[in-house]
Amino acid sequence: MMLGGYAFEALGFGYQNIKRKVNTPWVEISVGQSLNPQQWTGPTSDEVTIQGVFFPEEFDGQSQLDGIIAAQLAGTEMMMVSGDTIEGVIRGMFTVQSVEEDMSSTMPAGLPAAMPM
Repeated sequence: MMLGGYAFEALGFGYQNIKRKVNTPWVEISVGQSLNPQQWTGPTSDEVTIQGVFFPEEFDGQSQLDGIIAAQLAGTEMMMVSGDTIEGVIRGMFTVQSVEEDMSSTMPAGLPAAMPM
């Protein structure tokens, strides 16, 4: 899978699970003497949550995460592609809304150890 130019791979910058949430709200229309009917207002968002582990020292996963954070701070929209190099599926354009790092594991030199994303 790729988000923009950043590949999620088995080594270095990998993911453990992906969650997707598509929001398509309905609103109530007030009417007298009856139950309120609902009207579909169309899709409002398509959210993808990626959780994983990266290895900053062994496989340079930190530079990948730093690049995604830089794109987030710049408000850059990135294409998400899943599948392999032969049969990639374009999932659409996405923006990074939040990044959460857990730096609770450290190595002797003070660098982060393998961490979940």
